[in-house]
Amino acid sequence: MHNLEDNFYEDEAEIQRDEVERLAEEKRRAQELTDIKTVLGTKSGMRLMWRLLEHCDTFGSVFSPDSHASASYRAGKQDIGHFLMSEISEADENVLIKLMKINKKPN
Repeated sequence: MHNLEDNFYEDEAEIQRDEVERLAEEKRRAQELTDIKTVLGTKSGMRLMWRLLEHCDTFGSVFSPDSHASASYRAGKQDIGHFLMSEISEADENVLIKLMKINKKPN
């Protein structure tokens, strides 16, 4: 049978494990954002990212008069584009704005 002291140490150990996991997750996320910044720090990286955003129809409509399946497919592609936009913005929101300005299509 556990006594109160055993429960305290089990709780403390769990708190320490949670903290280690949290710090590891923060470190992993910081590395991901650094990787994105590195890619976007080059002209070729910026061109690639914009090409992916366009391929995903990120700024378009998912509407399809053809079928529901076609609209669902487009929505899935667009969701990836939105994920990429979110990652870019979190890494450096100024880069996303710069990408949009560079690639703005004339009216």
